[in-house]
Amino acid sequence: MKRWIAALLCAVLLVVGVPSARAITVEDIYFTAVNISLLPLSANTMPIWVDGQIYVPASVFDKQQTGADLGVALSRVGAKNTVILIAERKNMIFNLTTGTCMDEHDDPIANCKAVVRKGVAFLPLGRVCEYFGLEDSYTHTRYGYLVRIKTPGARLTDDEFVEAAELLMQTRMKDFIQANTPPVIPDKPNLPDIPQVPDDPEPVEPPANRVRLYLAFRCESGEGVERILNSLDRHQVKGLFLFTPEQLAAQDGLVRRAVGQGHTVGLLAEENPQETLDRGNALLNRIAYTAATVAAVPEGQRAGFEERGWICWNQTADGRPRQGERSATYVQRIARMLDGRSRTIYLTMDDGAATASALNAMLDEFERREFTVVTPLESRL
Repeated sequence: MKRWIAALLCAVLLVVGVPSARAITVEDIYFTAVNISLLPLSANTMPIWVDGQIYVPASVFDKQQTGADLGVALSRVGAKNTVILIAERKNMIFNLTTGTCMDEHDDPIANCKAVVRKGVAFLPLGRVCEYFGLEDSYTHTRYGYLVRIKTPGARLTDDEFVEAAELLMQTRMKDFIQANTPPVIPDKPNLPDIPQVPDDPEPVEPPANRVRLYLAFRCESGEGVERILNSLDRHQVKGLFLFTPEQLAAQDGLVRRAVGQGHTVGLLAEENPQETLDRGNALLNRIAYTAATVAAVPEGQRAGFEERGWICWNQTADGRPRQGERSATYVQRIARMLDGRSRTIYLTMDDGAATASALNAMLDEFERREFTVVTPLESRL
């Protein structure tokens, strides 16, 4: 009963609008997804509750806007003030004036109507999905509620979809809350004016006398990516992961984890680079709803790909282990190799078991020698 009352209160808030007197929270946010597409988040695209039912904007059935084909097309006829959903053999015709819904034979569809909020037509999700044989779900996540519309047999379960879209949901949640939360203006105290001294800014770059170190991992073997991620997370540093298309497909869960933890995911395209980049980005879009802009391509072809907008990894030090090399020897060899080099180093490692085993000790050694591992943002590479 308590859960039902809480849901009802949330429904009331969504229907009447979130009061501007308080800050918006995660509980006020409703995402909409169509198959594997997470739609943009705004007050005009979020689902609402009406009479205990979830309603969604009519535009979620418009393939031209969502890029997802549900087998249902949206047509709005302004002169008749109607919204029409068209499938292969069925229609739903919502009359916004009379509050009725008819089928393709002009027979009424009971207990089914559209509503208009701030000029946007909303349709009853459950009734539409039932009529056209679609599936709908309602899931609570850390970033708000997720309302998902999908065709039967959709490729990702809701849990898999939330995992894949986690970073995007988190970003959109923060942006939405920031954009829609009014600033708090404190009462001005009745005190004499005091000169205000600004806080020291947070350092965003390492000190000039420290070596800046960018780490990239060639992901070709599939042996050590998980342990490498664990080590980077333990030391709170970020790296660039260069995957081949084959390894993207084989390690899709770890790819999503890398994206979600703020690492940069790029493509390893040293053979048939253009074809490999196209294939890799198509896979990356399906796996993690993102696209790579960083790539490792043959040295002689970098200029051409950079002209097309790619950021090409330019290795200045090879940090891969040697055959049979002990971990302690490997760590000291790399540290000595980097000592005395330029102040900015682009170090390439691999994803093998030897690298994964030595990485914790290597990161400790980098810190001891005051090498700063820099986050490989695209604007810095």
